[in-house]
Amino acid sequence: MAGLDVSHLSADDAVTALRSFPRRFRAALAVGDEEDVDELAGRVGPAGHSAADLLVDATSSLVLLDRALLQVVRSDDALLHPAVTDPDLRQWDPPPGLDVTTLVEMLDDEVAELVDEVGRIGSQDWFRTGRVADGAPVSALDVLREAVRTVGEDLHGVQAAMAAARSR
Repeated sequence: MAGLDVSHLSADDAVTALRSFPRRFRAALAVGDEEDVDELAGRVGPAGHSAADLLVDATSSLVLLDRALLQVVRSDDALLHPAVTDPDLRQWDPPPGLDVTTLVEMLDDEVAELVDEVGRIGSQDWFRTGRVADGAPVSALDVLREAVRTVGEDLHGVQAAMAAARSR
């Protein structure tokens, strides 16, 4: 899990970070402030992705990681898709016809769902493990940390893509 270092993040700190993301995405996208936010968010940024694509990645990754977290906590020896630990295996098609405001609302809903699930996990369950298809063990806390890392990196990408789109 490369990129943003979340290796020392506690479950409580992860929840705090997750709760902040929808507000931070809205601010980065200036949702409600600009008439052309959808057009700007559709422009490809310096890393080769548009802000809208990164927003879809954040939301869809949260769905995947929420399901993986539930698997690890609820079943013994859960077998997880390799995309849980390898973001290069995550490929999401953007939902057709949705505007940026709707996409941020979808992110907000997914964050709320994940935070609710986290609130139901007992402290002893954070160290339960599943394994990805290649056999590598992954704890429940690792899955939660990956959610924070993924969404945090997507947020940074959105900020860069929107800055580039506004400077053109």
